[in-house]
Amino acid sequence: YFDNAKNANFCAQALKYIFKQANIKMYIDTPTNQIFPILNNKLLEKIKTKYQVLEWGKYDDTHTIVRFVCSRATKKEDVQTFLDDLMAILN
Repeated sequence: YFDNAKNANFCAQALKYIFKQANIKMYIDTPTNQIFPILNNKLLEKIKTKYQVLEWGKYDDTHTIVRFVCSRATKKEDVQTFLDDLMAILN
């Protein structure tokens, strides 16, 4: 169990770091395989064109809390691809 969780937690924390570097705040700071960034709705719509995300709830009129989950099958390459895509959207 712990070996399986190690990769999932690592990848989720890498995603959290990516969001924080992009000045995107977390709704909850969790050390697990789940993260909850607060995304601008326009950014969220762009991310949803390529990724499946769960909208956790409305934060305010222009932001949504989103739940990202990594599993034991998530690859570091997947995280890198998401980083590349996010940077392309933001720039």
